[in-house]
Amino acid sequence: MSDGIAYAKIHPAIGVARVGNSTRDDGWYYGPETPDPDPMPAGSLKDETGAFKRQAARFRLYGYDSTGKVVCELTNDNASIEWGVHVANLKAAWYEFSLALDIPDMQGRSTPRRNKGIDRSSLVIDPGRKTLRAGTGQSVEFTGGTFQGIAVPLGRMHTDESGRLVVLGGSGRYAAKNSEPLHSFGNNDGW
Repeated sequence: MSDGIAYAKIHPAIGVARVGNSTRDDGWYYGPETPDPDPMPAGSLKDETGAFKRQAARFRLYGYDSTGKVVCELTNDNASIEWGVHVANLKAAWYEFSLALDIPDMQGRSTPRRNKGIDRSSLVIDPGRKTLRAGTGQSVEFTGGTFQGIAVPLGRMHTDESGRLVVLGGSGRYAAKNSEPLHSFGNNDGW
């Protein structure tokens, strides 16, 4: 690397992209990027049809010198960047929810798995790692994952005008494979 840059780091280290059911191309917004953001204006989380916008996570790349000081943000203007992202949904293969962080629960009992008796790998929606080059106007969909053989898209990624990575969660649609009814907030086999 040049200009005194010894290494690079992605910030934030963990981003949160939330689902929404807006189908509009502009039906999304950036999630908080500072520890104490200003409140969003009332009504700004929904589009004009009343559907919820998706929350995007934006990632930046910073160059550091050998002492750990930030030299600069790396963008299209000063670097050639390729972003790689791997998202997956493992909830259906995970444990049942009863209490927060209850694996095992507070009495030392083991928490049962969701969707008992079903092949665990068929419950994991994993489209694999996707890549895109910053600054080329690319957009990559997180497609290719399935839930019990049914294709389930998990969102998309694109770059902004400076080459920063923007990750959007899925469209917020849900269904049961065989029309099983909902029984609780989180332990619904077949969903």
